[in-house]
Amino acid sequence: MHFTYVILPPNLYPTASIGGYRSPSRSIRSPDFLRCLGPMFPHISAWSYLGKRAIPGELQLDGFNSRQTHSWNELIAKVKPKIFPHGDECNPYIMIADIFAYLTDAKLYNQKKGLNPDSLKEIWKSYGFQTDSHFLDINTQPLYRWNSDESINITPYLARPMTFLLVDELEKLQPNVPPTIRTVGSNVEEEIDNIAASTPEEKRFKKLVRHTDPWYSVSAYAYHNCGGAQLFNYHMDHNKVKDGDTLVYIGNQSKNLAESFSHMLDINVLSAKEVRNFVKTKKV
Repeated sequence: MHFTYVILPPNLYPTASIGGYRSPSRSIRSPDFLRCLGPMFPHISAWSYLGKRAIPGELQLDGFNSRQTHSWNELIAKVKPKIFPHGDECNPYIMIADIFAYLTDAKLYNQKKGLNPDSLKEIWKSYGFQTDSHFLDINTQPLYRWNSDESINITPYLARPMTFLLVDELEKLQPNVPPTIRTVGSNVEEEIDNIAASTPEEKRFKKLVRHTDPWYSVSAYAYHNCGGAQLFNYHMDHNKVKDGDTLVYIGNQSKNLAESFSHMLDINVLSAKEVRNFVKTKKV
């Protein structure tokens, strides 16, 4: 089991540098920088692992949201990852990895141990598998920090076939403008995108969709098809739909939108009820 982690004590490293490639170089507070790493970390962890050993099979990654980094470019130069949006709900390997991450955090906390290589080995030594770790220190920061305001386009790497869930009226609850962090330093105030905090869209998604029966069915359907699943927002996701994907609709407007894609692409269009019935036939 491989662990990758970053620690930036604010008393030692009060700020972190970002940008510099096709965008101004600037500094933000270390706590803000660490929060921004959260949504980025699947690809950073994979890059860290590939720096130590090769992957004999397919590299499967949980979905992530990130600006451009050197670590991403180095990763895709070695392998073409397969990215599963909401992989913890539709991919058993990513789900297990998330469970191990949660258990590791709980074990360290309960045993009052710090996050370091010796502690990671100690808490898992009785389970019969090997562990190694990679601490990304300040010297490696230029490789994993985002160096551009341009987002990484994960569309070419999505786990196909993808399953998209379309819900009537939900896009009205999906603002596309992300929140911002306002940073003050040297009497100069600037705004940067907060890619760490959940956007209003994601909060609505979790509240309204992810704990409902249609989403459970969609994620199970994606699992049976060995692909990824996500909620569909036309403005952000219309270019993600490809031949072989499935659009699942709830409501007449969503049905019409889904069917309009079927006139251009070889896709499956199903109602949420049809998907639920399919999943029921797969249960043991």
